[in-house]
Parts: sequence; structure tokens; C-alpha cells
Amino acid sequence: MQNQMYKPLPSGSVVDFFELAAHQNADGIALKFGSNSYSFKALNNSINKYANYLLKSGVQKGDIIGVVLDRSPQVITALLAILKCGAAYLPIDPEFPEDRIKLMLDDSEAAFVLIHNGLSGSIHTPQSKHLIIEELEAALTDGDVADPGIKVSGNDLAYLLYTSGSTGKPKGVMVSHKNLLNFLLGMKDIFNTDTHTRLLAVTTVSFDIAGLEIFLPLISGGQLVLADKEITKDSKALIDILQVQGINIFQATPATYKLLLQEKWPSLESLTLLCGGEALSKNIADALLQKCGRLFNMYGPTETTIWSTVKEITKEDGFISIGAPIRNTSVYILDENHALLPAGTEGEIFIGGDGVALGYYKRPELTAERFIADPFSGVEGARIYKTGDLGKVLESGEFLCLGRSDNQAKIRGYRIELEEIEHYISKISGIKDAVVKVEGADSLEPKLIAYLIPSDLATLNGGAATKKEVVSWRKELSKDLPAYMIPNGWVKLETFPLTPNKKVDRKALKYKEPENELKTVVESSREEAVLTGRLKAIWETELGVKGVEPDDNFLN
Repeated sequence: MQNQMYKPLPSGSVVDFFELAAHQNADGIALKFGSNSYSFKALNNSINKYANYLLKSGVQKGDIIGVVLDRSPQVITALLAILKCGAAYLPIDPEFPEDRIKLMLDDSEAAFVLIHNGLSGSIHTPQSKHLIIEELEAALTDGDVADPGIKVSGNDLAYLLYTSGSTGKPKGVMVSHKNLLNFLLGMKDIFNTDTHTRLLAVTTVSFDIAGLEIFLPLISGGQLVLADKEITKDSKALIDILQVQGINIFQATPATYKLLLQEKWPSLESLTLLCGGEALSKNIADALLQKCGRLFNMYGPTETTIWSTVKEITKEDGFISIGAPIRNTSVYILDENHALLPAGTEGEIFIGGDGVALGYYKRPELTAERFIADPFSGVEGARIYKTGDLGKVLESGEFLCLGRSDNQAKIRGYRIELEEIEHYISKISGIKDAVVKVEGADSLEPKLIAYLIPSDLATLNGGAATKKEVVSWRKELSKDLPAYMIPNGWVKLETFPLTPNKKVDRKALKYKEPENELKTVVESSREEAVLTGRLKAIWETELGVKGVEPDDNFLN
């Protein structure tokens, strides 16, 4: 099934569309953050100051620039400034483990890194020059507000975004200016965004869907309301800001919506909700339809630029599909020989069109495996991306997504290679092998469960992990993996159950909720994380002591 909606892309880039909006709506509010508001003119001037500073610092067209900044207007300014330089940005959540941040910066060969002073000293990247954001801000009081005037082509790299990798090494997806612009114009068409648009942004910049939240309102002359880190973790605060700020577009994963639905959430007829990142259940969809005017289900991997299909959900829908392709996008259901399958037949989802990314950074073999020649479009050089998702096309032309064909999982919208977690668990001293499985995928809190074989079977302890073991394993994994990739439960086994063809039988792995001792480990670790964060903030903010870590001795 191929999408027939083709619209030639206009010349220019996302930056050009932003500048046009800034010129046409100079005094309009472009960005809100807390009690601060920034007009299009003020924001564009700041972006130009940043861009000219970067160019004077040695940034060149084509460079990859790491961005390791907290949620603030500085992030928005930095991303657009990097694009104005003709460079590409690499967005990294500063809450990621330092080793993982370093791995991404090293693998990407980032020429520069925009980073906070407090984090710079602990992130050692010899190939990257650190540009301290506090120093940059101080130097820009009288910065040059002239536009740099650097032009880019559609195939130039816009951003590099790392996703989980099965080998234990994240892989960088290269998204071009053409990819990004095509996506944003497609979203603008579907949601009719304009100067009346007020979009609430809650997603970390290291998650690709943040691209919609940041750029869509800004190229539409609308308003980007950027939630701070604390608000993004507070369901009641999110509901308050939806009402107080008059938000009319909000995007989140089903996991976030499940949390919001537990609060008192008044119906807002003017609100359009976008839901994606993982499967949307009929129950959640029905509940959300009571809270908004319109609800859309979104589908698409990072490799085809954020969202590739869209479906408006109504009360009359008997099931939840992923809808139809956006503009300049093709979706196919193919068999193992890459032949088209008829409607109603299950196969693998392949995606083609202007959203297909350039490939994986410095991974030519993997790129060749997942990005293959498009035999259907008739366009020379066109490629389709092998998603690894199972699906089928209906007689109506809509698509159903039926889950993964491989060993990937979705947790709170993040695409996770379970093999990456297994890789790091197996490196821990005393663990011989590990298998990770998702339990309760459709529940409010899906859990990652690690089943492991200890090197010393005498420590099996009936399969129960001790409090000391769990604390130690979680601490070890936190050096390499972000919090959302660390298992919630742990089970020790003598051997793994096998299928008749001698593969691990994941369906046979059963998890029983532990007794109070192990529950206490998980709960206390959460409480410890909250307390540690508060103490860190007090020492750094109130006492001026930077670089405080959880294991530091606060007495000496």
C-alpha cells in the first residue's frame, strides 16, 4: 500500500520557515518558560547571537554539535542556532549516565559540546571542544544579531539522535533537513497550526518526538510553552498548565496519559491530544476522548523521522489503528522476500518516502541491512526502512500495527533493545548470563524484569535476589544505562527455559511480585533518588558547591 498524497517540498529549511514566522509575527509570543515570555523578534535575535558566537568559536558547516543542557530557553535557542550555522545537533539528556553521554559524544565525533559548567568537568571528550553555556550567555550581552546567512541543502544533516542498540552500543540515526522539514509541514497540514497554536512541550530533547514540540509551533507563528523539568514529572502541574496557558495541542505517550487520567482532569474542548511512542489501548483512548476535542494516534520510528502515520480516533472506532501515511510517505506490508502482501495479511511494516533518514552514523552494514532499495516507488535511489514491526493493511487503507517481530520493547515511549540491557547485566561480576523481558506492557507501570544465571549456582537462593545484590546491580548498571532501562525486578535461575529449536523461551519466563524485602529495595531506591536530587540541588544552588555526586562524603 503506497500513500498517494505527494506534495513537492518548498525550498528552504526549518530555519527559513522559523525566520519567516518571526518576521511576520515579530511581536507575538514565541516561547514561554515559567513566568518568562519571549517574542519572535527577541528569540530570533538570541538565536542569531548564539549562532554568530558558535561560528566565531570555530563551528563549521557540517559539524556535529553535542547539546547537554537542562530544559530551558537555552536549549531551544541552541538547537536553532546550530541549524543556522549549517551544523547538526546531537541532543543529550544531562540526566543520562556520564559514561553514556561520553559514549555518544565519542562515537559521534562531536566537534563541540554545549554544556553546563557543573557537568563539563566530569565529561571528558578529547575530540570535542566544550562551550560552557554560562560563559556563552555572559559573552552575548552585545552579541551580533545579524543572521549568519548560511544555506543548507535538503540532504545536509540536521540532527543525530541515538537509540538503543542490541550490541550494547547505541546507534546514531542521521536525520536530514529534508526529512525534518517534510515531517513538520506534514504536521502543519494535519493540525492546521498557525498563530493561534499553543503547544505544551514536555518531552526530553533526547527523544525524537521533541522535534514536533519544539519546531512545529515556531514555524507556524504559534506559541511554544516549555515545561520545566519539575512540571514534566508532576501530573497535577501538567493539568494545571494545560488549563492556565490555554494549551490547544499536547503530545505524550500512553504511559504519561495513564498518569494524567488518575488526576482530576477537566474536559477541554479546544484541546487536541497526540498520542504515540507505544500502543494506545481502546480503554485509554475512550478515556482521553472525554478530556479533549480531538485525539490522534501517531506511529513512526526514529529512522523515518518522528511520525509516519496518523489516525484521528473517534468514539465510533471499534479498534485503534495507526491510520494512514502522512504527506510524501509510503507504507508497505511485505513478506520475508520483500513482496507486497494483500489487504488483511500480516507481514512486516516498511516505510518509504521523504521521511526516511540518511542511515546510521558510521554503521554502513547496519544501514544496508535496515535501509533497503525501494522497488515500488519508481524513484531512483529511493529507499524503504525495515521497521521490525508486524502489521497489516485493512480494506479501508488504514494500517494496524501488531507488535514487534524482534527483541525490542517500548517503555514509556522509549524504544529499547532488550539485548543492550542484557549485554550490560552480563558484564556484572558474578552474573553468567541474562535475559530481560517486559511484564505488564499494557499496565499503568510496565516493568523490565531481568532473569539471570549467577556464575556461582550456590547463590541461587531459590531464585530470590537479596537486597544487597539488587542495590549493587542497579548501581552498576546506572553507570552505563539511563534510569528507564534499569530492570525493576530480578529473578535468579539455574538455566533458561528453551523452545524446541533451542532458543530461550521468553514466554515461559514467569515473574512473581516479590515479598516486602525486594519491594522495599525498589521503593527505597526511588526515595533515595528523590532525596539525593534534593540534597544535590541544595548543595549546588544554596551553597554553591558544584559537581556533587550521590557517593560523595558530605562530612569531610
